[in-house]
Amino acid sequence: PPHSKDPCAWVPSRQSLFHDYLNVATLFVLGATGLLQCLRGGWSYLTSLHAKELNDALSYALLAYMACDFVWIAKEGTRVVKTPHSITIHHVLICVMVGDALWTPSHHYYTALLVPLELNTVLLISRRLVDFNALGHSLFYLSWVYFRLIHFPVFAIYSAPSAVARHLPTGPSFLPSRDAHDPNLVSWLSLLVIIYLQCDWSFALVCSWLRARAGHTFTAANKADKYL
Repeated sequence: PPHSKDPCAWVPSRQSLFHDYLNVATLFVLGATGLLQCLRGGWSYLTSLHAKELNDALSYALLAYMACDFVWIAKEGTRVVKTPHSITIHHVLICVMVGDALWTPSHHYYTALLVPLELNTVLLISRRLVDFNALGHSLFYLSWVYFRLIHFPVFAIYSAPSAVARHLPTGPSFLPSRDAHDPNLVSWLSLLVIIYLQCDWSFALVCSWLRARAGHTFTAANKADKYL
């Protein structure tokens, strides 16, 4: 049943389906807004005071989404998602990171820089709602690798506190100079934990892909493989 404590027995429910559709709509708006903000005028615009108002609005919108989704998942647990503990932890960590974008004015662009990852989450959810063709699968896997395994780690190096940055490899040359204000240490450590979760989910995704390639018969039960 959907509320089983055994993750291997987890089966999507009507409530989890509603949660998926709501997330697709909400996360698409957030992710697309962040991406457009990044592409609108390049780095100089994104980090400028002219972009701060929209960047802050995006941060507050993301906080509101994370807070509402946290309450929903905390209340309903596996009736909504397969792994409620890791997802609620992820939501708390995201809120801490977004907090730094709001607490430190010069970091107002952090949310806009990171929230486009949610476009991959939209693909992650959509692939269990509809059948993807080869292009859809390619977009999903490529965006997964870029956003979760490249973009976030590079940003972690770029935004590392100065006491840590001196011991890390320098970031790519195309990145602008580091901000003079260090991020909140708790916020940066939260980013590292998020990266760990991304790697853990990547391992689960690879396992799911291998099971699919092994030719298992598709049933409602093993459809749960598409839920991380």
